[in-house]
Amino acid sequence: MRGFVSGTCYLVAVCCSAAVSAADVAPKNQAEVLAKLEETYARIEKSVREMPRDHFETVAVIEQVGRDPEALAKWVRENTAELPYRGALRGAAGVLMERAGNSLDRSLLLAELLESSGYAIRLANATLPKDRAEKYLQSMNGRTAADVGPASPNVEEARKRVRRRSDELLRLIGGPATEGAKAPGAAEAVADHWWVQRQEGGKWLDVELSGVAPVTAARTVPFASGVDRLPVTARDCHEVEMRVVIEAFRDGKLQTDTVLKRAMRPAEVLGRSINFSHFLGRSVRADDAGGDAAARDRFKAALVAQEVFAPTLWIDERPTLEASFTTAGEVDRHPNVDPSGVLAKPAGKNIGGLGGALTGNQSAAKASGVLTAEWLEYEVKVPGQRAQTVRRPVFDLIGPAARAAGVKQAPELKDADKLRRALGLVAQTQIMLQPCEITPDFAMYRFARMELKDKGLWIATAKGGPGARASYALAMAHLAARDQVTPEVAVIRAAAAPSPAKTFIDRPNIVHHRRWLEAKEDGSLVPHADIDLALTNTAVLGGADEAFRTRVEQGVADTLAEHLALGSGAVGAENTFGLFEAAEGKGAAPAVIKPADGAAALAKLSLPPDAAARAAADLKDGNVIVLVSAEPGRWGWWRVDPHTGQTVGVMDSGYNQAAAERSAKEANLQAELQGANNLLKTNVTDDQLMNMSEKAIEEWAKNPGLAKNLKGLRLDFLALRAWNAAARSFIIG
Repeated sequence: MRGFVSGTCYLVAVCCSAAVSAADVAPKNQAEVLAKLEETYARIEKSVREMPRDHFETVAVIEQVGRDPEALAKWVRENTAELPYRGALRGAAGVLMERAGNSLDRSLLLAELLESSGYAIRLANATLPKDRAEKYLQSMNGRTAADVGPASPNVEEARKRVRRRSDELLRLIGGPATEGAKAPGAAEAVADHWWVQRQEGGKWLDVELSGVAPVTAARTVPFASGVDRLPVTARDCHEVEMRVVIEAFRDGKLQTDTVLKRAMRPAEVLGRSINFSHFLGRSVRADDAGGDAAARDRFKAALVAQEVFAPTLWIDERPTLEASFTTAGEVDRHPNVDPSGVLAKPAGKNIGGLGGALTGNQSAAKASGVLTAEWLEYEVKVPGQRAQTVRRPVFDLIGPAARAAGVKQAPELKDADKLRRALGLVAQTQIMLQPCEITPDFAMYRFARMELKDKGLWIATAKGGPGARASYALAMAHLAARDQVTPEVAVIRAAAAPSPAKTFIDRPNIVHHRRWLEAKEDGSLVPHADIDLALTNTAVLGGADEAFRTRVEQGVADTLAEHLALGSGAVGAENTFGLFEAAEGKGAAPAVIKPADGAAALAKLSLPPDAAARAAADLKDGNVIVLVSAEPGRWGWWRVDPHTGQTVGVMDSGYNQAAAERSAKEANLQAELQGANNLLKTNVTDDQLMNMSEKAIEEWAKNPGLAKNLKGLRLDFLALRAWNAAARSFIIG
């Protein structure tokens, strides 16, 4: 998949170069750029045509199987496996992708196939007796063989690393705290049984997929495809309610307000881009962020002066905005909007909602409060289970240790604090609510469709002329909003697990990809990115004896996937997996702390106060933690549920994360280019390499193997330039 992603980044980067060189006139290399664009788009269009779409589109199944109802039902029975969870989680596309689902999700797939083929359809539901539910559960002993293919050498290497780290972790914690048992509620989950009914001759005929003996429907649900929402109500759906919560010190104490709320069903947003950022109260020139020292100073001063922010959630190109707030913590529940219901925009550049400006009264100068934190809060609702809530910080000027000790007076913020707050608020978070395992084919198809959608913008940019600059701005906005990282995390996490056929997702996983600018001591602003597994859960098929180990292995694989998805720019010290590998190389021994050991055992490690508060919270929740430090002041730990084996890597920042600094990646690329120059006794710069044709690179390299490497290096440089431009483009300029 990385090759395809690099290719699309290359396409974007070529256009970036052309547009930057001359936005209002035709660039000198216009013919070459246009030819490269047409060639690349032709390749993408060919890939889309040839891609097997029966793993994510029902129309492709109908084209393959036909419209006969019995044939379609047989295809679903034979090509999808049954999984024990309750409620609509995957939907039709998710079942096709994973080739597995529960009775409701598989029925949704069959219903869509039949309804699209011209039949009147409805869903039926009943509760199975306990003995029949138990027997039904016992029949779910694995996936179809087609779901787990042969592993590549890279995947095998990743699995070896996961096994080694998992073996160490299991040795340290000593196995489950209690004897393994069946997943709680599994029999009750499958007892909530669904099937399809097809109308024929004025009668409703049962179409059963699972082999369960016929039962009488307790209720039926009308079905209609081609709508954005699933046909079942919230009681039968997995839902995630996202809330944006701000904190401010006002009236002598810390107070919180919810300023945005949006409920989403993972099956309904599968394959859609979800972006979170803020509109700004005042315009900021994004170009200044990457300019000279004076320009950067202007940029930072403009951010420090920001007083009003409006949190906005974008699902594809549709925004949700409910309130704005000030740096004093005051909330306006009615920010100005235009007559169409879209946030009113000033004249000038607007980057796809990931930045922007509010209208109305922007002054917070007379208010006395201080904005101290913002969180993304998720409440995950699963039918038949207690809701689960998690919080992830957007920025936090106080920290959990000071907050727990009690804050009695308003913090006095310096400009550095205000800048850190503003940089957090103009950052971008891309969100994936993962309902199923994501296949490489689906991810590549989605990326390709996004590229093709923007074809006209990039062609207009490359041609130059009066409208080129506007086309470039809009194309870069789309690039900034495009999320191709969280799907890659999902693909890698599934591949890196040593036992992928045994695990499945039975509730939504939440993956974050954050991009932000960080101020350095030398005055520079460096683009950063990280991946945060905000919430993960692993269900296990098969015997209970292996369930604990399998969950530990999957959690370790998830944490490695974060690191691998960020590529060569990933910083080892910012990921628990990388931190433990580094500690092993230095001979640093991990510390194991169990809930019964309490805060006293934790205090002996002398963690920084906020890290200690976060680790103590994990212990209080009943988890075992295994901690290590590979460099002074930095800690990471494995958080393991001692009863189930649910595992995730946690960093002292509070994120379950991997992080990358783009300046580090650029340094690696420059070193690689210097190595090539030393070998060839040349002095080619990165700018020269990015402008060289493939033929020129071949002549420079003098041998095919080196030429191939240099072409890949050029793609990496171009992708980095495109990434840096996109990282700034969500700020209004």
